[in-house]
Amino acid sequence: MIFRTLIADDEVVARRHLAALLRREPDVEIIGEAPNGIEALRLLDELDVDLLLIDVQMPGLDGFQVLRRMRAHPLVVFTTAHDEYALEAFRANAVEYLLKPLAPEEVKRAMQKVRQLAYARLQSEGVSPFFDWIKTRSHQFRGVTFGTMLRDEAYDFMRLGTFMERADNTARLLDVKYHTLLPSVGEVGGAVDYYQWGALLRSLSAFDSYRKIYRDAITPTRVAELLVLRDDVPRSLHSCMNEIYAILQRIATPESREPERLAGEVHAQLHYGRTEEIVKLGLHEYLMTFLEKVGTLTEEINRHFLVPSYGIPVARRAARPAA
Repeated sequence: MIFRTLIADDEVVARRHLAALLRREPDVEIIGEAPNGIEALRLLDELDVDLLLIDVQMPGLDGFQVLRRMRAHPLVVFTTAHDEYALEAFRANAVEYLLKPLAPEEVKRAMQKVRQLAYARLQSEGVSPFFDWIKTRSHQFRGVTFGTMLRDEAYDFMRLGTFMERADNTARLLDVKYHTLLPSVGEVGGAVDYYQWGALLRSLSAFDSYRKIYRDAITPTRVAELLVLRDDVPRSLHSCMNEIYAILQRIATPESREPERLAGEVHAQLHYGRTEEIVKLGLHEYLMTFLEKVGTLTEEINRHFLVPSYGIPVARRAARPAA
């Protein structure tokens, strides 16, 4: 976990010293500094702060006033030159109370307590809020990308990576349910089987789509059809390959047609494929073949577009003496 950290202190030297000590910690990202309590409160409202290191006495609002007024719930560490506020700080649920001048080992111990408390909070609340936070951040990034980014080659490569990873993840999740979590013969079609398939569809944001299209019980064959062959489901293999093939057609040059050819081959197999053929071959075998082809495509994309080539210029080759 990365702790998005805000430092609030009216002394510039103190802020810089604390920031330098925190940058030694691999899981700390300093996202803001506030020279007074009013600015700290504003940043707490605007930024997603996990950890707040705050002085007690500051202009505008003191540290305790900031804590009482803030709507966020970060972990709090007080850093101050006054030891008489320690009891009040711990009553305000501070993780630690550090006295200036700050020593590196004290900051390191405070971070250990922060990590322990964050882990305990995660255990008590469960992982759902954490995953919801990840999804929210992902949606925000995607929204900013679609809404503001220039549709140039950089955008194409970013989208290419998105759909390559999405296709890989869909195939692996589907194979885990079908192959690794395959229930015993007596459990097929039972409650456990149903909830596992339902969880798979929800993890790929496809549960509602399944209900709209098929309207009845969840079956492996229909799930395979939905997540492999249908191109109107955003996370299906067919939908991903539609995008991958189209992007490679746009960015390909006469020297880099091999990735486009491979993508076209995989796309054609999905476009003209039939569910009965997948069932006959075996879903696990079909998905393993797909993943192998995607792996080869990834290597070709890397070789043709991402790895620089340092060939000798023609003029220099001509000037080299004969052996």
